[in-house]
Amino acid sequence: RLDHAHHRQVAGDSPAVEAVKLLARAHQNLIWDRTRQVLRLRATLREFFPAALQTFDDLTASDALELLDRAPDPDRAAHLPRLTIVAALRRAGRRNLDARADAILQTLRRDQLRQPAPVQHAYAAIVSSQVQLINILNIEIDELGQVVADHFGRHQDAERYLSLPGLGPVLSARILGEFGDDPHHYTDPKPAATTPAPHRSPAPPAPAASSSPATPATAASPTRSINGPSAPCAAHPAPAPTTTPSANAAPATKPPSGSSATASSASSTAASKPAPTTTNTPPGAICSRLLDNNRTSDFCRDPGLSGTVHRVNARMPRPNGRGIDRLLGRETGFYDQ
Repeated sequence: RLDHAHHRQVAGDSPAVEAVKLLARAHQNLIWDRTRQVLRLRATLREFFPAALQTFDDLTASDALELLDRAPDPDRAAHLPRLTIVAALRRAGRRNLDARADAILQTLRRDQLRQPAPVQHAYAAIVSSQVQLINILNIEIDELGQVVADHFGRHQDAERYLSLPGLGPVLSARILGEFGDDPHHYTDPKPAATTPAPHRSPAPPAPAASSSPATPATAASPTRSINGPSAPCAAHPAPAPTTTPSANAAPATKPPSGSSATASSASSTAASKPAPTTTNTPPGAICSRLLDNNRTSDFCRDPGLSGTVHRVNARMPRPNGRGIDRLLGRETGFYDQ
């Protein structure tokens, strides 16, 4: 290969660490499989036997699995003997056997909605099969956990990992298997601290960068992103005003002659009304554009000043000149208010 120099050297972990990594990952996969079966069992019980969910908090416990195996439907659960429940609780290492048995019997014998008999028998068969699967997974998880602990205990760094608070044999074996024992794998502590866990599926794509400035609602958001907290954007300068001040506004048009009564009345009305003052567009104002035949005017409302309306002159090209204004009686300031 021509790009051999760009390849990263494979970590030289020992065979003992490779064995620990394989066992730790297999043990974790079994735990995930058991969680999947427990969720399926919970969804099945919710459909026809909700009293079982109220009775047993942990569906992976041995007493809950034993009682569900003996009575997978509401009819058989209501006729469970009290001695059977006490014996199952004793084998699971529970305390207060009599009080617990009375509470279980009271919950299982409570009146509740039932499914039709054929549907209930079908659900009971599903519950029995799922209980057997969970029982087998419990046994396999315990046995494989012992094998993981044995392989990890024979490693030279086992005592160092176990000395850390909160780490037992299984978690320590997972950490050792993922990081390895090659002393030259990491030349700097920083890459070791930022090394991600192995992904079972492709990582989600990174969000596209936004060009808009960060607002207080997004800059201080407690939601974590996949790439960590984002740095606030640099402050953008305020845009320069695009309108002209009122001093540069065009002078009013001379009123037309008295040849038309309509034009005379419109011009006199326009002369009696005071011309509004034009100002620059305030920062942050919300503008709406009103369009007539030959001209446009921007009416901007400042959110900081209640009820204040600013008018900004914005003239469109006038192909017909001012003859249409004189004919229709339009004067500057009459339709712009």
